[in-house]
Amino acid sequence: MWWFLGTEIMFFGGMFCAYLIYRLKYFPEFAAASRSLDLTIGTLNTAVLICSSLTVAQAVRAAQMGKRML
Repeated sequence: MWWFLGTEIMFFGGMFCAYLIYRLKYFPEFAAASRSLDLTIGTLNTAVLICSSLTVAQAVRAAQMGKRML
């Protein structure tokens, strides 16, 4: 478990560092790209991801409790 957590921290830490470096180095490009994003599509995408995560969490909990819907 600790090995997995360590690799995840290194992987995502590297990704966030790379993002930060590129954002600082190419700030005007990031600003221009952010103006072309659609807030409605981003909100819909976030809602779908949250609902799907909730559904999976509820399914795991139901399986742990032995509740099975036929």
